[in-house]
Amino acid sequence: MWYSPRTRDFLDGENAGDDKFDYADTIYIREYRERSQDLLKAQIPFDIVTGQWSLAELVPSINSGHRLSTAEGTVLSTAEGPVLSTAEGLTRYAWLVLPNAASLSDAEAALLLDYAAAGGKLAVTGNTGVMDEWCQPRATNALAGVTTYSFGAVTSDVLTTDLSDFHKKRVLIEARTGTDLGGPFIIISLANFDKLRTYSNLGITVRLPAGFGPTTVTSNAPDETGGTLDYGVSDGRLNVTLPTLDTAAAVVIRGTSSPPSPTATPSSTVSPAPGRRVYLPLILKGAAQPAPTPTATPTATVTSTGNATSTPTATSTPTATATPTPTATPTPTPTAETGVDKWALWTEGTRLRGANIYQRRVYPELDGPEFMGPGPVGPPYTQQDFDRLAALGANYVNISHPGLFTETPPYVLDQDIQENLDNLLDMIAEADMFAVMSFRTGPGRSEFTFVWDEVGDWFDESYLNDSMWQNQAAQDAWAAMWHYTVERYRNNPIVVGYDLMVEPNSNEVGSHALYDALDIWAPEQFYANYGGTLYDWNQLYPRITTVIREVDLDTPILIGGMGYSAVEWLPYLQPTDDPSTVYMVHQYEPFVYTHQEPPLTNTYPGVFDTDWDGDDDQFNRPWLDNLLSTVDTFKATHGVPVAVNEFGVMRWESGAAEFMDDQMDLFEQQGMNHALWVWDPAWEPWTEEVDAFNFRHDLDPNNHTDVASSDLMDVIVEYWGHNTIRPSLGTALRSGR
Repeated sequence: MWYSPRTRDFLDGENAGDDKFDYADTIYIREYRERSQDLLKAQIPFDIVTGQWSLAELVPSINSGHRLSTAEGTVLSTAEGPVLSTAEGLTRYAWLVLPNAASLSDAEAALLLDYAAAGGKLAVTGNTGVMDEWCQPRATNALAGVTTYSFGAVTSDVLTTDLSDFHKKRVLIEARTGTDLGGPFIIISLANFDKLRTYSNLGITVRLPAGFGPTTVTSNAPDETGGTLDYGVSDGRLNVTLPTLDTAAAVVIRGTSSPPSPTATPSSTVSPAPGRRVYLPLILKGAAQPAPTPTATPTATVTSTGNATSTPTATSTPTATATPTPTATPTPTPTAETGVDKWALWTEGTRLRGANIYQRRVYPELDGPEFMGPGPVGPPYTQQDFDRLAALGANYVNISHPGLFTETPPYVLDQDIQENLDNLLDMIAEADMFAVMSFRTGPGRSEFTFVWDEVGDWFDESYLNDSMWQNQAAQDAWAAMWHYTVERYRNNPIVVGYDLMVEPNSNEVGSHALYDALDIWAPEQFYANYGGTLYDWNQLYPRITTVIREVDLDTPILIGGMGYSAVEWLPYLQPTDDPSTVYMVHQYEPFVYTHQEPPLTNTYPGVFDTDWDGDDDQFNRPWLDNLLSTVDTFKATHGVPVAVNEFGVMRWESGAAEFMDDQMDLFEQQGMNHALWVWDPAWEPWTEEVDAFNFRHDLDPNNHTDVASSDLMDVIVEYWGHNTIRPSLGTALRSGR
């Protein structure tokens, strides 16, 4: 475990004042202690090491039973006690854990890189390596270019389950070894602290101590009938499935030859007494253990610098870095050839006018058999849905869609999601419209981030996942996901944009909406506190841009800001050097009007408090013009195009047609492409229940079927009627770059 006094002093000093060890008010110390506790709970012995800084200050804060050593192996003695370290340095450790060690000097970084090059594994959390020894931001991470692992890889290397990261926090699992009259054994104890869930077919993997040969595996539980379990052994690990975990259970592995006790150092051993809990000898290189045979497997790894490489890598355990296994096969090109300059579509006035479609994974346990349709993704769209949209004049579909990689490790391709996106693109092409791919979810981010405040109403908290905002591996995987996606779709002529993330929102949800929420709505406060950290979208999208441009130099990239891409957050986006990037806003202001449920009190135009400051405002076209002046300023300052790929109003709002008319006219005056929310499918189980933004259903909140026309529909169709360009007519718009 790497201890960083500099990170503690600089980072926690600003948060905890003089008391840098106050758990509640610290960032570094809290992470350091929690990861130490996790190792203890996992029964993994560990030492505490540090780099070039004095260890004398460490002694008062560490239990006397822990060992201290410097990375260089310097022997130290202090007034508080005897010599606390060995002289063997880092090479004796299989793993080195760096818990949010933001401050690393160049010398420390070089030492860590050498350690990794020699075969050591670096498990990093938080913002490790983003600052130098004086806590000044680095241009690139100190560990850039080296493979790093999530902390979970350390514990899972010894003992793990196949539960998601979220559920692992609710199931306590630990192991002990011993010998009784029946011979040597390993007992794996499990306790379920989730009162709402019983786990079925729970996979367990444990590394076997050297010399231990399993003969039988059985289970016992206070509320279930136990019995003999089938198991397998591979690479020195035993794999077994526990049929049911309700409140608690034990898995007993019996075998031949007594398992040796672990050694805290290679020269120190402890003989196990019968029934005594001992550590599994699995963490130090010096501990005897079966040696797995590495196999050379081509992997595509995206490092923290954003560079994607494909190299044969010796692997014996899964890595935490994003490793997409499939090969990206370009989708078939639609038959209609297009001569469209995709960049000109975003820079030569308003050329794209259309709507969003909404897609998410279907959860049968939540959605039932019909609501979201029969497929793995819903609600289902048909060719007729897109043909009708095009017939009304739209030429652009913003596909608000799950990302192609799984939300939980090992972050691999979700074939069902890919097939759904392929199918949508085929239908949109057939309807002769352009498309932008906008990813709502991906590694470390679930769909439920958008409805987290409904937890307990129709889903439980296990569905929440915003871990990417504090998980370097997930952010690397998000970049790898886009690299794979672009390889697949770069030659599709109707795809005119890659929207990297729908509504980045760590300012509200943090890394967990219930347990790590930030709830910061003032952009200046957010960036003062969290700018440059993993919470900051500004440090991630340049890396995604880099990997995209390695395979596609031309297709525009679309980037929205933090705060759900609200207009207010646009000035805090930091434009990249990429010459083909469009910056975006989502416009639903004022929320107290656009999302007003009956009975209705706020109107357009009208007078009411639009921004929760306690004072009434004149809400009218000048109000909208003033709001969108932010866009004018951003465009003029940076010389970049801006689009609005989400906007809308609940269909029943008083003055909705006039509101949309004024707003869309202002978009057109600024030359902004726009896609309203939302074009719903004809799938009745969906549209009968979720239709607040379905303008085809008129102004009556109780009407849930399409009408022939309405004031709101007429306004929208009028603007769509200005479209003159489609994929099949691409030669009508051809300009130089």
